[in-house]
Amino acid sequence: MDQTTSRAEPVSPAVAATGQPAAAPPVGPYGLTLARRAMWTLPVYALGRMWLALVAEPDPAGDPPAWAARVTGDSYQRAHLVVGLAGELLVLVAVVALAALVAGRSRVLAVGGLLAGFAAAVLALPRWTATGIVAPVPGRAVSGGEPAAVRWYEQVLARTDPAATAAVGLLGLAFLLLGVAAWRSRTVGRAEGLLLVVAGPLLAAAAWYEPVLTPLGALPLLAAGLAIAWSAGRPRWA
Repeated sequence: MDQTTSRAEPVSPAVAATGQPAAAPPVGPYGLTLARRAMWTLPVYALGRMWLALVAEPDPAGDPPAWAARVTGDSYQRAHLVVGLAGELLVLVAVVALAALVAGRSRVLAVGGLLAGFAAAVLALPRWTATGIVAPVPGRAVSGGEPAAVRWYEQVLARTDPAATAAVGLLGLAFLLLGVAAWRSRTVGRAEGLLLVVAGPLLAAAAWYEPVLTPLGALPLLAAGLAIAWSAGRPRWA
């Protein structure tokens, strides 16, 4: 006579306690894998911002010849184009991937962080364009004996200041919201969420003192990005 045996499916602690299934992320297993791989853009962005913030740049008003020599070098333009303009694309990819990972239980926070990240990337473009593309033009003029070109460059920077400040603040807000969403998520660990929450205010405050606060904010961002990219997509039962 045939005998059949049944084996109970494993149940998460949260489901056992509440009787309700856990909220699923808005993407399937393939989407989670793709988002996890896309999160590698976050540590790359963080390393680039740390390096650029730590590289000393002469004051154009205080030492025009040194500033002109710096901005007319090939390495300067490459660094600002790669770390600046390409970095905005990298962080935008990371924000989209992170929002997809953590939206299962905190859709409002994830969407808010996503919108803040988009707005930050758009508002940051004028400053990166000014420093990476426009700066070499007055730099060559200063090297050619026209120190008045520095004043024109400072006027260009002054016009981009409001947008650049708003971009830094919105990026910090994006990671703060996404960090809270990650804390509540089951596809990202709480430690990673806490790191993002810490990074958010530090990045926002970098609008006023970038040389110190940008590297400090990028460190938890780097750690969170590495951890999420390595482990996101594997369910964690809090």
